[in-house]
Amino acid sequence: MATPAKDIAVARQAFSQGDFALAARMLKRVLAAQPGNSLANELMGYVEANRGNFARARELLTAATQAPGASAASWYYLGRLAFQDARLDDAESAMRRALSLDAGFFEALHDLGRVLHERGEFAQAVECFQRAGAANPASFEVHHNLGRSLRSLGRYAEALEEYDRALASNARSPESWLNRGEVLHDLGRMDAALESYARARELRPDYPEAAANTALCFLARGDWEAGWREMEARWRGPGGLRERHAAIPRWRGEEPVAGKRILVWAEQGFGDTLQFCRLVAPLVERGAEVILEVQEPLRALLEANLACQVVAVDEGVPSCDWQLSLLSLAAVLGVKPGEIPASVPYIRAPSERVDKWRERLGPRGQKLRAAVTCSGRGTYKHEARRRIALEDLAVLAPHAELFVVQKHLEEEDRRALESGAIDAEYLGDELVDFRDGAGIIANMEVVISIDTSIAHLAGAMAKPVWLMLADVPDWRWMLERSDSPWYPTARLFRQKRPGDWTGVLEEVQRALQDFNLRDRGSD
Repeated sequence: MATPAKDIAVARQAFSQGDFALAARMLKRVLAAQPGNSLANELMGYVEANRGNFARARELLTAATQAPGASAASWYYLGRLAFQDARLDDAESAMRRALSLDAGFFEALHDLGRVLHERGEFAQAVECFQRAGAANPASFEVHHNLGRSLRSLGRYAEALEEYDRALASNARSPESWLNRGEVLHDLGRMDAALESYARARELRPDYPEAAANTALCFLARGDWEAGWREMEARWRGPGGLRERHAAIPRWRGEEPVAGKRILVWAEQGFGDTLQFCRLVAPLVERGAEVILEVQEPLRALLEANLACQVVAVDEGVPSCDWQLSLLSLAAVLGVKPGEIPASVPYIRAPSERVDKWRERLGPRGQKLRAAVTCSGRGTYKHEARRRIALEDLAVLAPHAELFVVQKHLEEEDRRALESGAIDAEYLGDELVDFRDGAGIIANMEVVISIDTSIAHLAGAMAKPVWLMLADVPDWRWMLERSDSPWYPTARLFRQKRPGDWTGVLEEVQRALQDFNLRDRGSD
């Protein structure tokens, strides 16, 4: 005679064998007689989840967790469903309930780590993965995901060790080879990074992320021809950039452009647009009618400086014969170090903004004037690596009158200004668009900046610009050199060790002293 216990036993066996239809029939019979049966609801939730009926699975597992004596597993699977739906708060809560019932629950520890990583709580994620690893040292997934969180904390050497452990367990994981390559890039080991990316592409020949990362290594090393070619993969990845204007034929550099209308459009940040907008000049010289689509805050400044029509993103463009993005234009033109089109300055500040800021800043004092930046937009994925605490720039104040020229200011940096921890004037709240930034820079003697759009603007204006760079900066600043092929007036101050801004600032202080003596006189 069938009983609920027997039906549940049959359902368990059927589920373990992948016979979800039989498991469902047994469990439905139990739930018809006992709707509140916690174990039947739990098992039926697993069945529905495996059949892709996630909403129904969530209902069943919620019922199971509300019953007395709910299992850790029911809470865990409810958390997995929440994580799958990107409901991170619910996922974390359910995982923690599971762990309160079974502190050594490996899957719950591991997946809680994944949840915390997605929330940006990397230190807590590391702790979860380490606890999971103690429970299951051979787990490939633990080492792989621990590597991700360690990298997000800037603990690159430890992350590399975890990826090596993951690959020792599963050498056929293209994702682990990719991530290992990224960590090696972070460590400045470009050749080793390229080897890892190559292994990833052997395992997955069409791997856009690995190709794009390969491009970054080539570009940083100065092999721009190979770099531009590989960089075109950036459009194909699942999390890649969106290629706008795809309905217009793409210009590949082979078709004559004289008398043709070409749309060139900005694809990334303000700095990229300022760096690459110079490349429209060769098209204009060839007789093309160029329309340049840029971010709205740049539109007026570039319109006043470039020999083409400039429109804002989403403003709408007329009918065009061809289109391509600014970085793809670099590839088509075959831009190489030492052969970059358009000499500086190719951007000049509007005279009315120069006058406006000359009056706003008032008479010059005894010290030289320096525009400074310490951070960029918080959305940049490497923001933590490139930013400097504004208070740390206080060591420059004895040598220069400092003006902070960035719109976004971190709260701790605002407090440093308000408390007088740094002797500097903040101008960011007065910036309407990049014409104001250009007007301020025109009234400065030097710009001292991290890798942000203000540095590109100063370089495009041929203003002395000193870049304070991480030990392994963005590709465009290349490796080791103290100058830039993009901006002849740039001087690069690089960290000698990861995170060591003290050494960088000491070099900048000495440079300011020399600058004062050389360009302003020793008296």
